[in-house]
Amino acid sequence: MNLSLETVRNFFSYDETTGILYCKSPFGSKSPGDTLGVKTDTGYLRVFFNGKNIRVHRIIWVLKYGEIPSTLVVDHIDGDKLNNRITNLRLCTQNQNTRNRRIHSNNAAGLKGVYFNDSPRNRKKWIAQISIAKKKIRLGRFHTKEEAHRAYVAASRQYHGDFSSI
Repeated sequence: MNLSLETVRNFFSYDETTGILYCKSPFGSKSPGDTLGVKTDTGYLRVFFNGKNIRVHRIIWVLKYGEIPSTLVVDHIDGDKLNNRITNLRLCTQNQNTRNRRIHSNNAAGLKGVYFNDSPRNRKKWIAQISIAKKKIRLGRFHTKEEAHRAYVAASRQYHGDFSSI
């Protein structure tokens, strides 16, 4: 949904120190001063406004900086979907936002970019790999998961820069 600056400024206000969004003008069941945001299944806060669910961090970005270009998304720098302080938000492409993900919950190694390959062909080694331009690139086989993770960290910093999430 395209959020116009005028609409957002008419209906919402924001506390920069807490990252909390407030109702400025009545809409739906909301009254001025009400705290806004319901946590979704995906972990983001959202507001139901004008018949649409809108993520709170998008509203906050528009309040502070104006409309969001259609080719960009708002990223939580620290990966915490509930931390909507403006200092924790930045614009990026969807591809950059994907790089900034946290470690998957099913990661058995406990380290991003690392997995154990127990096949005899790989001599039961730790594998480091990274995704670049939608392609998985194997960085090597290592004796320890820590060595594999160091290889991943170096590659992530090289290829993903500020959007590297380790």
